[in-house]
Amino acid sequence: MNLYLARNYIDHQTHYSIRETYKDGECLKSRHLFNLGTDPSKYIIYPGGKGYYFDDVVLGALESKGLNPTQDDLDPIFFEFLDPEIQRVIHGFERSRPK
Repeated sequence: MNLYLARNYIDHQTHYSIRETYKDGECLKSRHLFNLGTDPSKYIIYPGGKGYYFDDVVLGALESKGLNPTQDDLDPIFFEFLDPEIQRVIHGFERSRPK
């Protein structure tokens, strides 16, 4: 699964969407999966502490397209929209992980 964050500039605003690159025979293609609007952070839910998860609306839309993404699949898409403190914790964890 090769999901990514796409940016489109419409009327002087950045609009975000989740897209997927996939192989179709010998060709690489991409398809639109979910429109995140101008503020993807509204799809991040913080239950408390340093935890977070993604709104079921996003997961449901992706599942309706035949995908079953994990948190690890979605983290890179939403990372820049996470609370800065959580970003710092994630960076610290990644640096301490053995290679």
